[in-house]
Amino acid sequence: VAGDSKVTVTVAAGTATDGTLGGAPTSYTVTASPAVSGGTCTVTGASGSCPVTGLTNGTAYTFTATATNTAPGTSAASVASASVTPATVPGQPGIGAVSSTGPPTATVTFTAPSSDGGSPITTYTATSSPAGAAAILTVSQVSSGQITVSGLTLGTSYKFTVTATNAAGTSAPSVESASFTSTYAVGSTGPGGGKVFYVSTKGFTSTGSACGTSCHYLEAQTALAPAVTWCTIQNRLVEGTFGTVIGTGFSNTQLMSNSTYCSEGAGASARAASGGGYSDWFLPSKDELAELKAKSYLVNNWNHAWSSTQIDARTAWISGANSGIVKETVLLVRPVRAF
Repeated sequence: VAGDSKVTVTVAAGTATDGTLGGAPTSYTVTASPAVSGGTCTVTGASGSCPVTGLTNGTAYTFTATATNTAPGTSAASVASASVTPATVPGQPGIGAVSSTGPPTATVTFTAPSSDGGSPITTYTATSSPAGAAAILTVSQVSSGQITVSGLTLGTSYKFTVTATNAAGTSAPSVESASFTSTYAVGSTGPGGGKVFYVSTKGFTSTGSACGTSCHYLEAQTALAPAVTWCTIQNRLVEGTFGTVIGTGFSNTQLMSNSTYCSEGAGASARAASGGGYSDWFLPSKDELAELKAKSYLVNNWNHAWSSTQIDARTAWISGANSGIVKETVLLVRPVRAF
C-alpha cells in the first residue's frame, strides 16, 4: 500500500520445499528495489505488515521478503512484488486573476503546485466564498489553467480558492483570490441573450420591467425585427409617449401597445419579442436608442431605427437624427430590455 515516502508491505509464511520444517517464521525482512538507504523493514511474528520508509515519491519500487525461523535460519528471498509508487497529495496550487464576461460565471486562473506529490494531478477544483459555486477541471496534468465557475449571484462579491487532487488525495487550498464582484459589462451577453449596451452603477427605474426601480443594465437583441411604421394609424397623437430619458422606453411602449392606433407597428413588434423567455422587451426611448446607436458595433446590420418617443401627432424620434420623422416611414425595430 503506497503512502507518503513509504510503502506498507504485508507478508505471510510460504511453504517449505526441503521437507524439514524448523518451525513457523519468527520474523520477516522486507527490502525495497531499487535500494535506498534504510529501505528495509521487519515484521515480527508468523505474518504481518511493516512500512518501508525513506522512499522517493513518484518512483516505482518492488519489494522482496525473507523469512527467518529458529532453524535452519533465513529463507531465500520471495519473488518481487508488483510495482508500487509512493505518493502524497499535491502541493498548494497558485491563484491568479478572476475575470468574467458576465454573470452568472467567473473564470478563475490558477497555476499548478511545485510538486504533484508523486502522482499525476487529475482534477483542479475552484470554490467560491461565500459558498454556493464550484467547478472542477479534469486534467491529466497542466502547468496552469482556467476554471469557469457558474451559479454566481449578480452584485455579490466573491473570493475563490483552488485545490489539486491526485490518487493520494486533495491538496491544501490555494490562498484566496482578490475580491471579484459578479457584474455585467458593455458587450456581455445579457440574461435575455442580447448584448448589454448600457451599464449604470447608480441604477435607474424602468416601470413595467422586471427590475422595476432597481435596474442597472439595458440589453438589445442582435437579430433584426421586421421594418414597420411607427403605429398602425398615422397622424394620431398617442397620449403620454413623450419620455426621452433612460428608463422611459418600457412605459412609452406600453402606452403604444394599449392605444387603439397602435395595434401593429414598432411598439407592438418590440413587445412581441421573447428572447431568453422574457416578455418585458420594449421599444427604446430616444436616449436609450442613442446609447444603442453609440454601441451599434454590438448588433447586426445597424441602420436607422424607431424610438418609442413621440414628438407630436405626425412624428417620432429615430436613431441618429436631430429631428423626428413622419410615423408612416418604414424603419427597423430594435427590441431592448432593462434588468
